Amino acid sequence: MAVFLTGATGFLGTETAAELIRTTKEKIYVLVRAADNEEAAHRLRAIWYEVKELYREIGERIIPLTGDFTQADLGLEPAVLRQLRGEISIIYHIGAETGIQKSQKDLMTINRNGTGYMIRFARKTDREGSLRRFVYVSTAYTAGMRTGRIMEDDPACDTGICRTEVE
Repeated sequence: MAVFLTGATGFLGTETAAELIRTTKEKIYVLVRAADNEEAAHRLRAIWYEVKELYREIGERIIPLTGDFTQADLGLEPAVLRQLRGEISIIYHIGAETGIQKSQKDLMTINRNGTGYMIRFARKTDREGSLRRFVYVSTAYTAGMRTGRIMEDDPACDTGICRTEVE
């Protein structure tokens, strides 16, 4: 069995990868936006240079995959998708954009649509493979015009962002 991780180049993704390396024996597939798998591995090495437990596992237990969760099938080739669906038991979707410099359109593409594509990937992996768990870590939320204490399960429809399907 294996783990699939998005957002590994960010703080939470790095912490999650480190915890997985320390506490499991599974192979960890890491989705990275890059031109090819070699560049993806290079990006991880550059980011994880000081995190030796991760750095030394790149290409061993940590397998970088070139892809993008804002694209259908995560931008992965059909053969890679088939292989992953046969191996993945847990998906950690931690990838998100929290930067205030992004436009609302970019944020929607990355955070809402990207999560929708990840859910589609998880559903297909569950039907065709051996998925046991899908973990989604939200690193941002939208309060809209509301003020005061806002509970996580409160509806956010006043923001105009209530749809969950991928456009």
